[in-house]
This record gives sequence, C-alpha cells and structure tokens, in this order.
Amino acid sequence: SENELHIKARADKSISRVYKISGGLEAYLNGYGNYYRDTLGRQVQHLYTNYNLYAAYIDNQFRIVHGLYGNVSGRLEYAGFNKAWNAAPRLSLNYIGDRFQVSAIYGKYYQTPDNTILVSAHSHLKQELATHYILGASYDFKGKLIKAELYYKDYSHLHLLQEEMYTSGGYGKSTGFDLYLSDETTFRNLKYNISYSYNNSKRLYNDFSVLYTPLFATKHNARFSVK
Repeated sequence: SENELHIKARADKSISRVYKISGGLEAYLNGYGNYYRDTLGRQVQHLYTNYNLYAAYIDNQFRIVHGLYGNVSGRLEYAGFNKAWNAAPRLSLNYIGDRFQVSAIYGKYYQTPDNTILVSAHSHLKQELATHYILGASYDFKGKLIKAELYYKDYSHLHLLQEEMYTSGGYGKSTGFDLYLSDETTFRNLKYNISYSYNNSKRLYNDFSVLYTPLFATKHNARFSVK
C-alpha cells in the first residue's frame, strides 16, 4: 500500500517589465508498506517505510535585451529517508525572434529511489541525480514548424544492488536528439506531424553488472500523424 500527501505554496512578483521573481515551498509526506501472506493467510513479510521530502525553490526570469531572455533558478531539498540536503541549480538562455527561437538549458534534478528500494536492505542511499545539458531550436515559416533538440544527460547516485544490498554506486548517461515537423499549409484541409527521436542510453544500476541499455530506453522512435 502507498499513500502520499503533497502540500505546496507559491508566490509570484513582477518587479519590472524586464524582471519577474517567483518562489515557493513544497512538502511530500510519504508512506509505503509491502505485505505478503502465505496460502493460509498468515503474514510472512511486513516491510514499511515512512519518509518526507521538503523543498524550497526560487525562480528569476529576466529580459537581457530585446528578444533575449534568461532564467536563473534553484531548488533546495531535504530528504527525510537519509537526512540529507541537496541543492539543484538551473540555468537557461532563450532567444525569441519573429519566427526563430533557440535555447540552451542546464539543470540538476534529484529523485528519491523507488519505494521498493527504500524498504529493501540498503546502505547509505542518496537522492538519485540527473544533470541535463540541452540545446534546442525551432523555426516557424508559413504554417510549417520545425523543431530540433540535442541533449546530454548524466546520471549519478543511482541505486545499485551489490552483495544483496542496495547502494548509490550506480551511474549512467544518455545522449540523443529529437526532430519534429508540423505542416498545415502544404496540403489543403490536411495537417501532418512527423517526429523522430534518437536516444543512446547506458546505465549501471538496479541489478545490472555492467553498463546496459534499460528496457524502457528505446534507441529509435518515430511517429507520423495526419488529421
């Protein structure tokens, strides 16, 4: 069984035409239990964990010059399961023209290990960390929209099963790109979308003994739709 209560508060303030600030507080109150009974209905296993996550964040949006925008934000988290603080800085730079847009993004993102990991035997578990580096661009011309995104993601502190005990010794990386085309003007009364994604992902985590591609990380993905 699993239960979670999410409480949050947020405030926004426009300081001027070129600067806006926002911030907030969040609390995640979690409980998870894993129970097993035999064929006679007798309880043979009872695993339970109760942990909370508290966070505060701030977001600064500003216009540098006409068409060029920046964002400097950060998130501070306290994880109750290991009583540790984590800081996650995030930066972005965007140029927005009449038909063209380009962006660069950097950010750190923390994630709590799965509940099934927390109730299992573990030693010095940490929040799992993903560091993102993303470059993107889009161009809109007479009803045709083209988007492209290039990314690199670095993973650390992943849960890793070693000698029947989970640690945070896992790691990995993911590189790839996304392409997207939308066209609603070439053919009358018809709009089509084409997208393609390439993702090369390797991780040493869970019960893997070597760097391996997870089952959920398919290398090639394509989609075509018409309406």
